[in-house]
Amino acid sequence: MVPSTMAINNDTSWRRFSCDAGGIYCHLILQGANAAHVGFPETSHTKALDFLSKHGIIVQPLPPHSALARQIDNALAAYAAGTVSTFLKLFGASPFLTHGTTFQRLVWEEISRIPYGATITYGELANRLGNPGYARAVGQACHTNPLALVIPCHRVVAAHGLGGFAGEITIKEKLISLEQRNAQGRRTLTPQPS
Repeated sequence: MVPSTMAINNDTSWRRFSCDAGGIYCHLILQGANAAHVGFPETSHTKALDFLSKHGIIVQPLPPHSALARQIDNALAAYAAGTVSTFLKLFGASPFLTHGTTFQRLVWEEISRIPYGATITYGELANRLGNPGYARAVGQACHTNPLALVIPCHRVVAAHGLGGFAGEITIKEKLISLEQRNAQGRRTLTPQPS
């Protein structure tokens, strides 16, 4: 469930993390142990830091050897290995989620239900929400998703191709490929009924 409100506090830190999936790096901004923002490009990270600064939130670097940093590194490694299908259990309240429109929050919530290794089109997602013809609006909500990987918008694709991505399109391609490989590996290891 995407929260609609949050209490903003100053227990905020950030760090650049590596997802061992072909050199993918993501930037996490944390409030306590909850993800407040997850993004790939440096520009997304800078905009997020500016947003928090304007709201009086001081963001400190997360020490690389802290217990929380190790927990995130382990969760990213598990995600990349396909042993954890939902990225991080750090889905907490985020100031960025509260600034989404009602429609954006509905899209983000529905995206969170897309299984690991699966993809759906923008149009299919619009249909799930009861808004046929809103594929473009779904795409815009994906573009403004503040919690990449946590809300896996890379799993939403165009009817003919990958579509867009707020990060680099090559990152979207790598994430989909990684998840589909891992999901296929799990399926081939599952005994088939005779």
